[in-house]
Amino acid sequence: YVDDTGIVGFRWAAPQEIGDVGVEDAAVLPFDEIMKVFTGTFLVASSWSNSPASSIAFQISQIRFGYLRVRDADVYDRGLLIPVWDFYGELTYDPDGDLPETTQRYDQSMFTINAIDGSIIDRQQGY
Repeated sequence: YVDDTGIVGFRWAAPQEIGDVGVEDAAVLPFDEIMKVFTGTFLVASSWSNSPASSIAFQISQIRFGYLRVRDADVYDRGLLIPVWDFYGELTYDPDGDLPETTQRYDQSMFTINAIDGSIIDRQQGY
């Protein structure tokens, strides 16, 4: 989008080519198994686990089932579309014990779990 001051915004759509179906009728784990993975690994696997903050609190407000393109570790433009569970909510972070800051993360998953095998997916890495 352009106005008299220049570019003020843009939208980019990344087209994907869908290849062969690797596995038909893949079974997903029961949701209670997903919750066991979440409760057992969320705080340890979270990128905030090594933070020097005096306090960190998470409030999960939404859990969504969907699909994620997981890229091959060595090839940026090739990957698999897999079912995942995403956890969204709020993060309250107190960096120095003085004044906590709250960040709402309703548009960015705080934690992603592969619905087929229960592995944790790092969305920043893409796998």
